[in-house]
Amino acid sequence: TFSAVRGSFKHELSPVMLLDFGASGVRMSVIEHGVVRKFRAVSRGSSYLSSSLQKSLEIEFKDAEKLKREVGLQSNHPHTEAYNILNTGTSYIFSEIQNVIFDFEKDYKKPISKIILTGGGALLPEFREQVEARYNITTVYADPFSKALSPDFLEEVLQEAGPEFTVAVGLAL
Repeated sequence: TFSAVRGSFKHELSPVMLLDFGASGVRMSVIEHGVVRKFRAVSRGSSYLSSSLQKSLEIEFKDAEKLKREVGLQSNHPHTEAYNILNTGTSYIFSEIQNVIFDFEKDYKKPISKIILTGGGALLPEFREQVEARYNITTVYADPFSKALSPDFLEEVLQEAGPEFTVAVGLAL
């Protein structure tokens, strides 16, 4: 968590939720002035979604992984069965996010100003948009490489890969 904060935060003063959607689970932290105020971990990560697709559709894991990255949470995607499986798999994650937001706002009497997404699972198509729409909180991807100098031609690649490398960059910093 602390490496992810170091890799993704700039100079955040108001409460910010860090949502790390990794392969093995989702870690939700609310940080204010550099202090972790709330934390919750859910053991349903990105590989859980791939596994659900694999079992339900009776396909290879690598094919399920590819399908997950293609369909994501796009309700208008032609592969409705895959969408329904992924939507069901993420509904528990969304309810836990809601619980953390509610608990923080109840305990500290202030709103969360922003959600920062990290981890490869955060790159699921339409995930960021769903988070922003559900909680009406500005939601952005972590951009840890903004803290390092790099050639201009790599800028787009590094920005796209940023959420997956937030912890590694935070450790390096």
